[in-house]
Order: sequence, then structure tokens, then C-alpha cells
Amino acid sequence: MKKKTPKLLHFIEGLHEFIEIRSNLLNKAVISSKFGFQDIIARLIFEYLEQYFLKDGYKNVITKASEALNWEGKESEDDDLQSPVFGEITYPDFVIDDPYLIAVVYKEGDNVYELKQGIAESLIYTLSGDFDFAYFLFHDKTQDKKIARSVDYKLESFIVAEMWDHHNVCIKII
Repeated sequence: MKKKTPKLLHFIEGLHEFIEIRSNLLNKAVISSKFGFQDIIARLIFEYLEQYFLKDGYKNVITKASEALNWEGKESEDDDLQSPVFGEITYPDFVIDDPYLIAVVYKEGDNVYELKQGIAESLIYTLSGDFDFAYFLFHDKTQDKKIARSVDYKLESFIVAEMWDHHNVCIKII
């Protein structure tokens, strides 16, 4: 398991805060499918990478961010690097391969089925060794945000902490 450095922690927390602050786009957007939300998430990740690389001193941040962000369906040199798990190769919704190798998984729903599926998917990416870290973002579509609130409960907060501490899976719910 790849070691978490303060710089990595800052990167992942910064990415999540960047998306969370702008999550109103997700809540206000009238989009009929998950893929519309994925487009918004892709744009937000790209914008975050641009800012990150700009602060890191890169001149052409658009090119650097474009090279660092891949998604399912985008041609990539890394396509053949993934291992088959349970007989098939699966791809995360997005891949950040610079500055860290991170599988990004996005799910949404109004029940825990999609949440559990996303956790399991994220776990497979890190356990297979294909990715050093996974960032799983779940968009809670319940009226009262009961799924998002549940991470404050004892068992749920324990699960979230265990996934991060022992499996490099960062679980965030908006």
C-alpha cells in the first residue's frame, strides 16, 4: 500500500473541497443522466488540476491537466496496464495519473446500493495494485440527505476511516 504523504493528503482534500464548494452545480443542474453529472465532475477535476499545476510552477497547465486526467472512453497509453479482476478489466470513471495515481469513482443515488457498489469498486482498484489511491464521491440524492448525514454515525465513520487508513480509499459524500 502506497504511503500517504502530507502533500497527497492536501491534494485529495483540496480536490474534494474544490468539488464540494462547486457541488451546487450538481444540485441545480437539470440533467437526465449520470453521464451529465460525470461531465460536470470531469470539468471540476480538470479545473482543480489546472490550479494545482499552476501553483506547482507549470507553464502550460491546460496540456499538463489534460495529460493527467483520463476517463472511461478516452484513449490512454495506460489502458493496457490494468489487471483483470474476477476475469475482467474494469475502469474507474476517471483516472488522475499525475501527481498521484488515483482512481476516481462517482456514484449517485437515493439509497445505499450505489454507495456500497462504489465502495467495493474503489476497493478493488487499490487492492489490485492498479491504483495507489481511490477517491470515491457519492452524490446523495435523498431529500433529507440522510446518507450524507450517516457518515457522522459511529459505525459509518469507522468504515470510512478504515477504508482510508488501511486501503487508501477516500470516501466522500455530498
